[in-house]
Amino acid sequence: MLDFILFEENIYPVRYVAIEGYESELMISTEDLEAVLINEDGGYTSTEARLIDEYIFFYVPERIAMDYSDEEVAGFVCRCMNDVTSCL
Repeated sequence: MLDFILFEENIYPVRYVAIEGYESELMISTEDLEAVLINEDGGYTSTEARLIDEYIFFYVPERIAMDYSDEEVAGFVCRCMNDVTSCL
């Protein structure tokens, strides 16, 4: 299911996908959102950013969030969790 988050007057897509080994669907969003939530030092840009990030399980490239099926997104996330080099 595709949904959206509004942060600092910008809209970012989020998906809820089922990932093997987890009981409920997990929120996935884009690397673009991650870039505005977390600064270069790895800290949050604001309290709101921290609250949003705590709900998001994984960040993916926008084309994957927008164009892939739920199963393809889940597969991408699983591959990345098992071997980060497969996601570069």
